[in-house]
Amino acid sequence: MDSGCFTAAQHIASHNMNADLFKPVPERGHHHQSSASTKNSRNKPEQSKPELAQVVTDPKTGRSYSKGKLLGKGGFARCYEMTDLSNNKMYAVKVIPQSRVSKPHQREKITNEIDLHRSLSHKHVVKFSHYFEDHENIYIFLELCSRKSLAHIWKERRTLTEPEVRYYLRQIISSLKYLHSRGILHRDLKLGNFFINENMELRLGDFGLASKLETGFTPDKLPPSSCVKVPEFHPPSPAKKFFTKMAKSFFGKKKAKERSRRGSDQTFSSPQGGDLPCEEQSSGPPPLLLQWVKTDHALVMLFNNGTLQVNFYTDHTKIILCKSSDAYLLTYISRERVSYTYLLSMLNEMGCTTELCHRLRYVVQLLQHHTDA
Repeated sequence: MDSGCFTAAQHIASHNMNADLFKPVPERGHHHQSSASTKNSRNKPEQSKPELAQVVTDPKTGRSYSKGKLLGKGGFARCYEMTDLSNNKMYAVKVIPQSRVSKPHQREKITNEIDLHRSLSHKHVVKFSHYFEDHENIYIFLELCSRKSLAHIWKERRTLTEPEVRYYLRQIISSLKYLHSRGILHRDLKLGNFFINENMELRLGDFGLASKLETGFTPDKLPPSSCVKVPEFHPPSPAKKFFTKMAKSFFGKKKAKERSRRGSDQTFSSPQGGDLPCEEQSSGPPPLLLQWVKTDHALVMLFNNGTLQVNFYTDHTKIILCKSSDAYLLTYISRERVSYTYLLSMLNEMGCTTELCHRLRYVVQLLQHHTDA
């Protein structure tokens, strides 16, 4: 796959793809519905979410909290105003459904956020109080900033005076200096994460994307020439480390390979599931990201070894196309994170599941669109 098929000028054009190319696959036993009913079905998951109880109780301490108004919502959580019924103290409580952290990597993300935030103590950082969980949700109790955020102020007024900007910037810089002194990168700075408390003091919050800064590069040894001149260092590239880890998670330590046997003893994995036989991957440099394109439905990545990967937003399924010897291989990673690898030629002859076929149609038309552009 030639990297030339993706050019910067075509990035915008990819957004004009037919939206009907990627629609949710209907469940078995369900009848085909009109566009109106399809739109309603998309809203069902949101409507069918169990309503948070008016009073929640910490199963360990027995403390009960009364739910107040909804303060905001995001992709993983909702934030409510809650009151401790024992002392009437009010909190902003981030409520994360257990269903959203059912997978190990999702729970690890929340655990890291809690561990990082609870270690912080600064006058311009939202204070972390405590957390607990029950069978339905995880509850993270934070300092309540009753004046909402700078995003709300901007939406209401559409302007700030220079003295106000200096006032807020001084507090923002103070909070960032504190984080950076502790080797922490926030990575999600925006008006909506600069909260304002009752006294009009700014608090930096939402550490869902924050991370600890890795230590600098330390060489294993120095050359004798460093006594008289500056040595040439070749530290490992952070990008290379990231994509190496990503490639390993997709391909593992093995590589699919077409069987060389011919005749009646030649067998292939069924398109309904299972992988091609594998053998140990030969050593070599890991693939690095060459170019990427973001469409309305998926993220398309082209690697320097010709591998094409398509990550679909709605259900987190993935399609990976790569070349092995003289044949093309297709790896499909399902919603359940189970991977299936097929020979592309065999899929053409034997067919595949409706779910996979639907995504392949989108990928093929996307590639045709970029080739023709």
